[in-house]
Amino acid sequence: MDNVMLEAASGTMAEMLTPLGAQAPPLSAQAPSRGVSLDGDPDPRQDAIHLNTAFKGRGKNVPEIINILAHRDVTQRAEIQEAYKAMYSEDLKQRLSQELGFAGDVSENLGVNISGDLNGELFGPLSSNIKLLIACLNAERDEGTVANQSLAEEDAKKLYKEGEGKWGTDEKTFIHIFTQRNRAHLAAVASVYQHLYGNSLAKAVENETSGNFKFGLLTLLRCAENPAKYFAEVLYEAMKGLGTRDTTLIRVMVTRAEIDMNYIKDEYAKIDGKSLRDAIQSNTSGDYRTFLIYLSGPIDAP
Repeated sequence: MDNVMLEAASGTMAEMLTPLGAQAPPLSAQAPSRGVSLDGDPDPRQDAIHLNTAFKGRGKNVPEIINILAHRDVTQRAEIQEAYKAMYSEDLKQRLSQELGFAGDVSENLGVNISGDLNGELFGPLSSNIKLLIACLNAERDEGTVANQSLAEEDAKKLYKEGEGKWGTDEKTFIHIFTQRNRAHLAAVASVYQHLYGNSLAKAVENETSGNFKFGLLTLLRCAENPAKYFAEVLYEAMKGLGTRDTTLIRVMVTRAEIDMNYIKDEYAKIDGKSLRDAIQSNTSGDYRTFLIYLSGPIDAP
């Protein structure tokens, strides 16, 4: 773990770390990290940095890109686009298309603005996973917290009709519902789908789609149904086996520290059979370890 990665994830260590054994001040009195904002939301600048890093090299890190964009709301994604433009003097939507399999100027090749209707025929050259990412970036998602039960039933029937209920899959329907509906509603759609067809919506996605498009849909669905469990699984995968996926570990710990870390710790213990704190102790060292343990919060009462 090098200093550059720590700096990008957490800001200056002197500002962030409380040595093990020292009494940490109340959260309200602590200076915020450069990875989260004052209210605990992800820092768009750090998301922009992680996205730019994911674009580099021969193999684009599509799962990392999906993980970032799928777990941000409309306002946060708009802030990421602004931050990316300010930091790299590039349009994020255009960079996505150029880097993930669609060469050339987007507007020139498609004849329309990239933020236009993804269902239009002019978007044919774009692969499904790129359409999904662009749909996530467009500020059109309902960010409410209430599910419409009648609409959830309608959506579930549409997904079945255009997926398991026919030969081939209408990916436009999946993209529209998964990116336009709020998380509570998408969770309700999954529940209705299970009730109507005796099969989970996640299983339907696994059977009817593939590759990064499947990964993106499942990420959106899992985060809607149980975000704490999803992030616990991401942390477990980042630390299991030989080596540690440091970028993933940092991103989750920093962005969820003041949001739902206690729930994530509960879910992690169910998956790994040991606490998240113990896993961090076993898989990291030095100031890096101290930083992550600090983010994980106080030791849970027995």
